[in-house]
Amino acid sequence: NGSYHEEQLFKELFQNYNPLIRPVRNVEDTITVSFSIALLQLISVVEKEQVLKTNVWLQVGWHDYQMQWKREKYGGIQSIRAPPSQVWTPD
Repeated sequence: NGSYHEEQLFKELFQNYNPLIRPVRNVEDTITVSFSIALLQLISVVEKEQVLKTNVWLQVGWHDYQMQWKREKYGGIQSIRAPPSQVWTPD
């Protein structure tokens, strides 16, 4: 059952996970964070005040070595979605 595998995976991934601690093996290690932005909508332009109001999609990515698992152990699950409050996020 897919939900059983996902529940087990979440339990194991987050059992000892602390979202306040950088996901590095050594304190000296760095984390490469990538950003991309896509303009979704131009809402308004006020030339006189030089104000531009937009809607954008901001995507942020990094590698968290603790978020790895063997797919075959969890019914082939390749990816999961977790609330941002549960995982480390860059400042």
